[in-house]
Parts: sequence; structure tokens; C-alpha cells
Amino acid sequence: MNIEDTILFLRFNESVTISEAIHFKGSGVRIGSNTKIGVGAVFHANSIVLGSCAIGENCTIGNFSLIRENVVIGDNTKIGSHNSVEPHAQIGNRTRTQGHCMISEYSVIGDDVFLGPYFNNPADRTPGRTREPGEYKPDAAIIKDRARTGSHVVVLPGQIVEEDSFLGAGCILINSTSKNQVWFGNPARKFK
Repeated sequence: MNIEDTILFLRFNESVTISEAIHFKGSGVRIGSNTKIGVGAVFHANSIVLGSCAIGENCTIGNFSLIRENVVIGDNTKIGSHNSVEPHAQIGNRTRTQGHCMISEYSVIGDDVFLGPYFNNPADRTPGRTREPGEYKPDAAIIKDRARTGSHVVVLPGQIVEEDSFLGAGCILINSTSKNQVWFGNPARKFK
């Protein structure tokens, strides 16, 4: 374990598995119970990883990012600052998220994906409705391999962004894409 700065607060809960060569850059890092962390992972100041997560090798978790329960993040992935990754999300290898992204519960993000700043993919088709216990079923988006987005993109519940697709800045995607497509606008429309 390499602690590069003075750590004012570093908290590990029970059953955390840490490989060698983990870097903590700054204070306030919290790692939850039953979390596995791969070799070469870097955690920046005030990043929080809640319980039962798997963080791959050479991952970077940015300042003030929150990784919720049961999240899996692949190798060589970089989660930007001020991100929120909600429970049960899966993020592939070599994926990059810029600052302030919100990845909803049960989302599946593929390999080599790039998410621009302020990306958002809500999973709730009926926001704010009162539900009976056990009734809520998230409908998360799927972002497939090598897809890319500009900033401030919103992918609505249940949509699929296929391989090698690009969503331009400010898109609100209400329909799934096909492979190798470019979409722009609000609502987003196929450009190419």
C-alpha cells in the first residue's frame, strides 16, 4: 500500500481484500466491507466505495466519487471526479467517465466506452411514484463496447447504445441506437 500524501482519514471496513501497490492520493477515502481491489488501483481524496464491490487492476477513482454497493468495475478503467455509480452497475475494461457522471443502478457499461461530463442514465420509468415494497424494477440503459458520448448526454431508461455509436453533446436519447451511428439533438435523432 502506497500512501502518497498525509492521510487524515482512511477507513476500511471488514473483509476488504487489497492487492499490493494500491495508491491513496489525499484524505477521506472510505472502502466498504467485502470489497476486492486490484493491483495498481488509485483512490483520490474523499472517494467512497461501499460494500461488496470489485475494483479492477489499475483503476482510478476520482475525487468525491461514490461507488455504491455490489458494483463491478473492470481493469484500467477511470472513474472521474464527482461521479456516482449506483448499486449493481457493471463497468467494463478501459472505460473512461468524465466528471459529474451518474450511472444508474443495474446499468451495464461495456469495454472502451467514453462518457463525457455530466452523463446521466436514469433507470426509473416512473420517477417519484410511491410503490409497494418489492414492486420497483429498474430499467437501466446498456452502453455497449466503444460507444462514446459528449457532455450532458441523457440516456433514458431501457435504451441501448450499440457498439461504436456516438451521442453528441446535449443529446436526450429516447430510442436505442444501432451499431456505428451518430446521434444529435433533443430528442436525439440519427445523424449518420
